[in-house]
Formats: sequence, structure tokens, C-alpha cells
Amino acid sequence: MSDRSVPGEAVGETAWSRFERWRRPLLWLAVVVAALAILFYAAGSWFFSNMIYDRALDPDRGTSTPDIEVLGYDGETITLSALDAPDSLTTEGIWGLETSDGYGQVHGIVAASDQQVVRRYSHIMGAEPSPGAFADLEVKAFPSDPLTGLDFAYEDVNVEGELGTLPAWFVDGSDSTWVVCYHGNALTRLDCLRLLDITATAGYPTLVASYRNNPGGPADPSGLMQYGRAEWPDVGAGVAYAVGRGADSVVVAGLSMGGAVVTSYLLESTATDAVVGLILDAPALDLGASIDLGAEDESLPVIGLPVPRSLVSVTKWVSSLRWDIDWGAIDYLARVDELDKPILLFHGVEDSTVPIAISDELQESRPDLVWDYIRAPGAEHTAAWNVGPDLYAERVLAFIETVSSGR
Repeated sequence: MSDRSVPGEAVGETAWSRFERWRRPLLWLAVVVAALAILFYAAGSWFFSNMIYDRALDPDRGTSTPDIEVLGYDGETITLSALDAPDSLTTEGIWGLETSDGYGQVHGIVAASDQQVVRRYSHIMGAEPSPGAFADLEVKAFPSDPLTGLDFAYEDVNVEGELGTLPAWFVDGSDSTWVVCYHGNALTRLDCLRLLDITATAGYPTLVASYRNNPGGPADPSGLMQYGRAEWPDVGAGVAYAVGRGADSVVVAGLSMGGAVVTSYLLESTATDAVVGLILDAPALDLGASIDLGAEDESLPVIGLPVPRSLVSVTKWVSSLRWDIDWGAIDYLARVDELDKPILLFHGVEDSTVPIAISDELQESRPDLVWDYIRAPGAEHTAAWNVGPDLYAERVLAFIETVSSGR
């Protein structure tokens, strides 16, 4: 009878002896795999937690660099390079166009190709654009201040908050209902000039307010933006300022992170009686969900593969340790049952910063409070006004009239 033993296997070797022979190499393999996994998650979570800090928590972020080349300008239209340009360049609507020494607005699209886009242009301030210059296309749409951008006389006023003086712009009006607006995490009051144009034109006194970490204002002791967890008393100070100057009722508005800040105020403060309504534009009511959305557009350094969800989860945990982020405390969707003020809600369908699912859930959870919800097709983050200024204005004014008439 022939010997049919397997090559490399001793004659008569048992299953246990085979296991014993492979046990040490397998253990070493397991150790190596575990070490590589630990290294991957440690390095990856540290890298991406730095990104969270830079993009969401750091109040001292730099400004964007103009990167759209001006190819031509004839006084009425402007020709811009379409190479590596943002989607807003080919989106109908109104956008701000800032060069190093001037500012204007682009309007309707006249012509477009893969190489260039021609749009109608209205100049607002500074030097007119010239071929060869580089520009930044921005959602804010108005420059500098209410007078320069909108021709509204305004006051520079100081709102006294718990940490110190909070700078604000005030445009007076004839109505007894005030509008108080809070910007997003770019920390510029220019976010609110689109809303100011609507409310001040209609005669509503409007306070374009600020909160801690703004230029010219007090810094939060943490050195971080906290998405309402720390900033909400500053909204209370803005509302108190309005009441102190004669407001019978107040509509509070918040864009992006400002939406989280004003929502936190309504949830935490015991002094909200003057507030009759809330305008939210792409509100960042769950920072964790925004981090998840942003991770979908990122890739792993060097290898370029998509970021696995497990790494996102570890990154959030590491971020909570490094930056003292309480993800549950800034998930305001979990507390929407506590809200009791009517809400006008805007959100861009193409928002890649704050997922529109946040606003969808708010509307689905509290249809009794959401007076109207405008899902703006083609709009990126806080760009509902830009793609539909007439509808935006009509809904804002109708909302303010409705909630103020109930007082």
C-alpha cells in the first residue's frame, strides 16, 4: 500500500499537532494585523480630528483665496474661467464676486462652456474687475457693511453679553417687531445682509448680531466654537437688547451654526417670551451628522480610498477627548419636542456642508411648528436666497407678519 502523506506533513500527524505547528505563525500574524489596525485608527483619527478642528471648531480660520480668473469685462457682463470653478458659477441666481480690490454681483448666465462662463454683472464697490485678476465667488452676496452693500444707514452698536461687548449692526425701522440675525461659523455678520435687505426694506428694525469668538468681541474660554453649547447666552443678550430698545416682539434668525446657536437659546433660556418666531437657514442642528456628510467627500491620505465609517466613529471619539466635544449636547434634533416657537425653514437641496436630512427630520418631527419649509433646488450651503431671492423674501415677510400679528 502506498504512503499518501501530504508533503510537509509528518506521517501520522494529528489535527492538534498541525494546530500546534501553525499556532505561533498565526499568533504573530494576528499581532501584526492588530498593530497595523491600531496604527491605522490612531493615525487616521488624529489626522481627521485635526481636520474637524480646522473646519468646524477653530475661530481663527483664514479667508478663502480667490481662484477664479477674470477673462473679460465689458461693464455689463463678466467672463470667468470655468476651470476648477465651484458649481455656483454655473448655477442661476445671485452671487457675490470679490477681487483683491473690488466687489460686485453676478446674476443671470448669458453663456457657458467647459472653458468659460459669461454672466451679468453689477459693480458695488472698489475697482472694477479686469482681465487677469482672480476673484472669489461667494454666497454672502454683499460686501463690507449695510451702507456699502445695501445703502442702508446703520448704527454700530454694542450688545452686552456675559463675557463682554458683542458688536452688532442695527438698521432702524417703523415696526414694533424686530428681527435679530446670527451668522454661521465663518464668524462674519455679512452672512445676514441678504436677510437684512428683506426685513429692513419692509420696515422691520433689524439687528445683525454676533456671538463670542467674533472679531472685535470676547473669546470663549475654551478657544473653540461650540455650536450653541456655550454661545446661547449671547443670543439672549441680543434679544434683551431689542426689548430694551422698544421691541414688542422678536423674530430670531440663524444661518448654519447660527441656527444651532439660536435653537440652543430657545432650549436653554428661561427668557424667551419676547420671541415669536424662528427663521432657520441650513441649520447645523447636529454637528455629528455634518461630520458624517463631510467624511463622504474625503479620502484616506496617500492611498486615496474612501474613509471607512468605522474610522469616522473613532475620529469623533478622539475629537471628543481632544476638544471636549459633547456630541449629544449639540444634537438638537434629539430635543425638538421641547421647542415651542413657529419656525420658517430653508435648506439647499445640494448642501454638502450641513445635510438637508437635518431639516427634513425637523419638519417631519415638528410639523405643528414648521410654518413653512423651503427645500431650494440647486442650492448649496445657505444659498436658498441666492437661487431664489424673490421666493425667499416672500416667505420671510409672510412669516414675520403671521407670527407678529398673534401678539
